Amino acid sequence: MAPEIFTESHYTRSVDWWALGVIIYEMILRKLPFDGDSGCEIRLKIMFERPNYPPTLPAYVRDILQGLLNKNPALRLGSTVEGAHAVMERPFFFGMKWEALRRKEIKPMFIMNYTE
Repeated sequence: MAPEIFTESHYTRSVDWWALGVIIYEMILRKLPFDGDSGCEIRLKIMFERPNYPPTLPAYVRDILQGLLNKNPALRLGSTVEGAHAVMERPFFFGMKWEALRRKEIKPMFIMNYTE
C-alpha cells in the first residue's frame, strides 16, 4: 500500500502507480521493497524508509523504481501533469510498442493452461 493510504482519508490514482512500482521491484529483485515481521513494521518502513537498490541494479531500472516509489504522491511518476506518458517514456520501457499493446496485437510470452 502507498504511504498516503495510511495517512490520508482521500487519495488518488497515485496509489496505483505506487503499486506498479512494488510489482516491478518484486519481479526484478524477487523480494518486496518493504518487509518486516509485522504489519506495523512494514507500514513504518513504507512511510519512512527507502527501498534498498543493489549497486548492480541498472540505472534505467533504478530510475523507474525511484519514480514510482516516490513517497510524495504529487511527485510520483505517473501522478504529475504528464500522467501515464511520463511512465511510458522511461528508458525501462524502451522498445515497448504501446499502440500495438493498446490494440491487443502483442502476443503474451506464454499462456497458462488451467482447468477449473
